[in-house]
Parts: sequence; structure tokens; C-alpha cells
Amino acid sequence: MPDGALVTMSATLGSPEEVSQHRFAFANLAAASGTAPYTFTDDPWTFTADTPDVAAQIDEALAAYVPQRDGWTGQYERFADALDAGEPPPVTVDDARRAIALVEELYAGA
Repeated sequence: MPDGALVTMSATLGSPEEVSQHRFAFANLAAASGTAPYTFTDDPWTFTADTPDVAAQIDEALAAYVPQRDGWTGQYERFADALDAGEPPPVTVDDARRAIALVEELYAGA
């Protein structure tokens, strides 16, 4: 990635079980979504800290977290909220183009 981050992605085709998951590994914690297909950004998420101090920080952040709807409905709600507030949308056209280019590269490499 331009900022030096390492990204790995995998796509398995032909599995008899449909599973989708986001997994992020950082210096002090790992975060993983649920595995239900097509709703893998919904709860439940698990956060695993490497120290008790980081676990406390995660607990503090999650205590203030207010869940919002996910999927298309949530995306449209957050987009409308940004328009109403006169703020930039949560995902820009450039963000969308980069995401599409990444998916195209996945398909090209399959």
C-alpha cells in the first residue's frame, strides 16, 4: 500500500461452505468479523489484544460504540447524514475506484 502497509487477500472458489470474513492484524491487536456470507461486516466482531493495557483500551472504545445499520441501508444512511451535515461522504468516488480496481485484480489473478 502507498503508506507501507502490507495487505493480503484470498478468495476461495468452489467451497461447499460459504464463508466471508474481514481480518485485520495490527501491532497490538487483531480484529476479526463474523463469518456469515454477505453480512460479514455485521456483529459479532472479536478483538484480541496482546497486552492487558491494550485490552483495556479496546474495552473503553467499545463501551462508547453505538451500532448502526450495516449493508446498503447503513451505507445510504451515512451518505445522507454526510450530505445533510455538509460533510464529505464516508466513501469517496476515488475510494470506490480503488476498491473496484482491487477486485478486478483479484479476478484477473484467479
